[in-house]
Amino acid sequence: MFEKYLEVKPEVAKAILEGKPVVALESTIISHGMPYPKNVETALEVERIIRENGAIPATIAILGGKLKVGLTEEEVEYLGKAKNVVKTSRRDIPFIVAKKLDGATTVASTMILAAMAGIKIFATGGIGGQYQHSTNYPILTGDGCEIARKHGVELEHMDYVQIHPTCFYTENPGRSFLISESARGEGAIILNHKKERFVDELQPRDVVTKAIQAEMEKEGVKYEFLSFENVPRETILNHFPHIYEHCMKYGFDILMMPIPIVPAQHYFMGGIHVDKFSHTTMPHLYAVGETSCNGVHGKNRLASNSLLESLVFAKRAAKHMIGELV
Repeated sequence: MFEKYLEVKPEVAKAILEGKPVVALESTIISHGMPYPKNVETALEVERIIRENGAIPATIAILGGKLKVGLTEEEVEYLGKAKNVVKTSRRDIPFIVAKKLDGATTVASTMILAAMAGIKIFATGGIGGQYQHSTNYPILTGDGCEIARKHGVELEHMDYVQIHPTCFYTENPGRSFLISESARGEGAIILNHKKERFVDELQPRDVVTKAIQAEMEKEGVKYEFLSFENVPRETILNHFPHIYEHCMKYGFDILMMPIPIVPAQHYFMGGIHVDKFSHTTMPHLYAVGETSCNGVHGKNRLASNSLLESLVFAKRAAKHMIGELV
């Protein structure tokens, strides 16, 4: 029944599944009569080649290092009854079939699975990785928005980017540590390198950010300072223990000295346009979280309400997918 396979070396099969580099492939997709190149660099390239040759079927089986494309209903039924089958097709969403052979488990390729799914959802996060300073992870570079743009999915308000004015400054790569604006609410003040106060700290984030940026450019420096000199010791230790501990790791005792701060990208209000169900302008494609733009934040998001996108709209999307919300 399974005489037509793409012969895949074990290391190649593993690379396909893990998305790691693949080189020097020597095989032919016999069932579709198309050549398989010898220098494929990534698993994504494998997927592209198969797709361009029209070989993405409803189901795919990977058995003992052999990839079979274009499974028939009879073959799917056979695998469904066979022992040690890990996954088979379910409802109208195709699944890749994986089977244990000789004690080794071959796991399905999630990227090909995603390409075949009837309903897709983007939850790829924000754009912090595009900035020198960001409170987000460096890997978040707006990939979902770029994919959407390339496929004609509507984007909205891509310039709606919120900058948090006070993040702890270091030369270290990675996420910037946020110094909560509630610290300024308790009396912390922003100072320049002359130890002069130059902005009303209780103004909106964008106003304070612009003032700090302007002062940095004026002084020709990479950061300014935040002083807790007016905040009671008890308030610092009881209300801001994590800020205190983090700064101490870098040798700054906020009970005794100001700390270096810099504005950092914090939240992306724009993104992939979605409706009240978090559905995009492409049929069967949803977007939730920071990668989406549902309009609830406007141009300048209020603090601590990102759960609207993370939970509320994600739940609405899920209910809409299964027909519970119309």
